[in-house]
Formats: sequence, C-alpha cells, structure tokens
Amino acid sequence: MVNKDIARQFNLLASLMELHGENAFKTKAYSSAYLSIRKWDTPIEEMAAEDIDKIPGIGSSVISKIRELLSTGRIDALEKLKDKTPEGIQQLLSVKGLGPKKIRVIWDALKIETPAELLYACAENRLIKLPGFGLKTQQDLQQKITYFLDSQDRYLYGNIEEELGVILKKMQKAWPGYQIDWVGEFATKAPVISKLELLVAPLLPAEKLSGLAGVVITEEKPDEAFEIEYDERLKITIHTCPAQDFNNHWCLLTMNAGLYEKLAEMDELSNGQDIEEVLTNAGFEGLPPELFDRDEIESYPPAYWEDLIEESDIKGIIHNHSTYSDGMNTLEEMSVHVRDAGYQYFAICDHSRSAFYANGLSAEQVVEQMQEIDKLNEKLAPFKVFKGIESDILGDGSLTTKTMYWLCLILWSPPFTVISGWMKPRLCQG
Repeated sequence: MVNKDIARQFNLLASLMELHGENAFKTKAYSSAYLSIRKWDTPIEEMAAEDIDKIPGIGSSVISKIRELLSTGRIDALEKLKDKTPEGIQQLLSVKGLGPKKIRVIWDALKIETPAELLYACAENRLIKLPGFGLKTQQDLQQKITYFLDSQDRYLYGNIEEELGVILKKMQKAWPGYQIDWVGEFATKAPVISKLELLVAPLLPAEKLSGLAGVVITEEKPDEAFEIEYDERLKITIHTCPAQDFNNHWCLLTMNAGLYEKLAEMDELSNGQDIEEVLTNAGFEGLPPELFDRDEIESYPPAYWEDLIEESDIKGIIHNHSTYSDGMNTLEEMSVHVRDAGYQYFAICDHSRSAFYANGLSAEQVVEQMQEIDKLNEKLAPFKVFKGIESDILGDGSLTTKTMYWLCLILWSPPFTVISGWMKPRLCQG
C-alpha cells in the first residue's frame, strides 16, 4: 500500500466525518494527516512502528489507524461511515469544488444521492434556491459534474503508475511461477488510460484470483479473461493464457495490428525472449513502448525513434503551486529541489485572488512573493526562478491577473508569466 493510498483513506475519513457533522477537532486532525502522509517520501508500509510515530503532523489516533490499515487493509471507523453514506454521495466528494458542507445541503434539501441526479437538478435550476448556491455556482457545478462523469474509470498515467507497480509486485508474490505483466494502454504509457489490462500465464484459475486480498471478480469471460474490481476502486481486465503463448498475447494486446503481424510473420513471438529481444531481432531495436500502438509504426525506419525527446531534454519546470496558495512546500524548498534535480529554471504560478477555495494570492501577497523570488534568484544563481500566476477567467470575460499585473509591472521588471493570461506571456528560454 503506497503512501497515496494511505493518505486517500484519511482524506475520505475526514470528508465523511465533516459530511455527518462529527467531531470537528478529529476531522481536522485526519485532514492534516492526509496532507502529511501524502507528501511523506519514505514508504510508510516499509517503516518500523517506532518510525511511523515520528512522522510530523500526526497524533496517536492517526498512528493507530495507520497500523490498523496496514495490518487489516481497512479502517473500522471509516467503514462504519461508508456504510451509512450512499455510494453516490461518496462519489460526489470526488467532484472538484464540491465539499462536504455543500453536499450535505444538497442531500438534505433535494434528497439527491448520485452525481447523475445532481446534474439533472442543475439542468432544472433547482440548486439556485439553496443557501450558498447561485446561478454561477450551479453552472460551474454542472460543468464539473459532467467532467467527472465523463472521466469515470479513466486514469492519468502519472497518477497511477506507482500504484500499479505495487499491485503487480503483490500478484507476483501471491502467484510464484506465473509470468505477469501489464498490457495495453498502461504498457504503452498512454497519458490517459481508459482500460487497465493485465496478462497472466500460465492459465490462471478463478480461485487463485478470488483468493487475492482486495480482489472481487465482477465477470468471468469466456475468452479466458476476468473482469475484477481491485480495492473497491480499480476496474481491471485480467487476461490469462498458456505459458508458451505469453509473448504472443502480450504483443497482441499491446501493439498495433501492423507491428504485431510483422513480428508474428517473422516467427519472433515464441516465449523465452523478452520483448526487447523480439523487437531487436525483427529490426525494431530501441523502439520505445510509447510507439508500440502508433499507426503504421512498422513501416517507419529506426531513425524515426532514435532521436526522440527524453526527460533529460527538459530544462525547466513550469506552473507550480507553493504554500503561498494551495501547495505543500515552500517556494524555497521547491526551488532548491528543482535545482538539485538538475534543471535550469523553475516558474511559480500560484492561484490568483479569485481562487479563494485554494488560498488565492492577494495583490499584496503577489508582491511579497516577488520579493522572495528576487532574493532566491540572488541566492541560487545561475538557477532562475520565474515569477508567474494562475489567472482565472471571470464570468464577464475579464481576468483576475489584470490589476495585479500592472501593480507588479510597476514595482518589478523581471519576467512575469501569466497562465491563462489576457496578455502575451514572456516565455522562459530553454
């Protein structure tokens, strides 16, 4: 269980406690624990019990619940709250900008218990009559719920990479003697993944699968595949095949038809070789996974992929939030970290003042931040910290940055970058 998983449990616990009006002090403690655990670098699952006690920002109640979660896979107090909270209400907690207090108002006043019901209520203008809501809030909420529903069972590669690595290791440990690997979109590192797929060989009996902690089989398919739900969140398709067919199935499920057929024609898919060997023998040495499913990649010469942009080509990091708004680290901590990681520059773009929900910066705070940036640029030179802001587009089409920009332009002349700005930004070079 990675730290993000542990943190997620405490975030849900705090949200459900607030939703049900439980002890505010404990609610705040669990919310603080979420932030502390989320940014803790060392895997908590691998830490000694006495070291867990030393994590800053958590008390004895949180520590006992961490131990309970690691030993049993659940937090009893959280499970009790989930039992008395409709699943749809729990889903609403994941809608950005819709907190427990607003959800409680909607739940009590309109008897709404699902995102779809809330979307329908927005279409009928039923929210504007509720305290704390208005037409603009309703319109904004309607857009966010639509996005939430459209994004269901879709994952950002960067958000899920670590967790899927942990799941793979657990399965490899549970099923020794089996060859197991992710296939499909995750194997090709697709930025947005709409389907999680795993390949297991030799043929995996259902009882082995259902015996794995956290796994519920939702469908047993006739083509030697299972649909499962993992940890009550992830929907995964598990394909299984004879041991000698592993490479063939891996390529079939991951590559475009043309590349797969070319490898099959050359008889390169017999088991015993890894995929890199298979590709090298077929004349595709160095072909990165990101291009396995690219249309007609089999007809391109190796020069096409021999000079691709690598992570080492990135010279700087743009658009970051610090503790000035809703970030978890100070401006200096972030700047030093980015510099020590080998980058040449870093641009801070905290929220502007209209983003009150994220501690958006006032004009005075922008000036304060710029003063700190000037000092950091002197201290960290030749590393460069660029000044920026995340500007919100208001209902009348104007931007929150406008007034602050002119104030800052008068006081400071170094480059100032506006994200979603009304002016043309000065771009960082590199």
